Amino acid sequence: YLMKPFGIDDLRRVVERVLAERRSESHGREALSVAREENESLRREHRETAATLQVVQRDLKLSRRDLERRVRDLELVAELTHLLTGQDVERIVAMTAQITARRFHAHVTRIEADVGNGMVEAEHREGVEPVALPLPLGALLAERARTDRSGVTRDEVLGQGRPLEGMAAVLRAAGEPAGSVVLLRPLLPSRDEQDLALLGMIASALTPALEAERNRRRAEANAVEVALGMLEAIESRGA
Repeated sequence: YLMKPFGIDDLRRVVERVLAERRSESHGREALSVAREENESLRREHRETAATLQVVQRDLKLSRRDLERRVRDLELVAELTHLLTGQDVERIVAMTAQITARRFHAHVTRIEADVGNGMVEAEHREGVEPVALPLPLGALLAERARTDRSGVTRDEVLGQGRPLEGMAAVLRAAGEPAGSVVLLRPLLPSRDEQDLALLGMIASALTPALEAERNRRRAEANAVEVALGMLEAIESRGA
């Protein structure tokens, strides 16, 4: 406001003051807008950085899990290879059940192997909670593995009143089914198809031992038959 009387200089000063105030307000709004844009840009960069960090952490976790799984598999192969160089098929089957249960974190693992004139069986349990593998369930899983082209199978089953994962692989000798490897383990959040392939490889690794045991028992039976024949011949000649 100007109080009368006023001069041109007074008017000029008032106008300049008003214009300066408006310029100041305009600069303030511009600065606020720039600050808001910079703040939003920082937020976007923060979100992008956080998302990138999550991806990196997930990839590192997956890489670590994959590395740990490979180490476990290599240890299993080394242990199984050493075991299979032996000749005691009953020990081979028993130890294979134990090794398999450990690798798959199975509650129970059962192996049934037909060695020609008899069955060799072994069952191994892990953990403090007893989980049984009912014979009908084991037979069902084994039959599914036998009829599947891949020779392996897996399914969700109910055991001890809770869901479990059942896995099975068929054993073969001379190209024919000769038993099975069956296990029950906790139901995992996600399925690893490599586990199923590994179980199939374990079953295949037992083939030479089963065939060797069949040949050994066949040779023993032939030797006994020959010996009996010789005894009969000697006795008949003496008579």
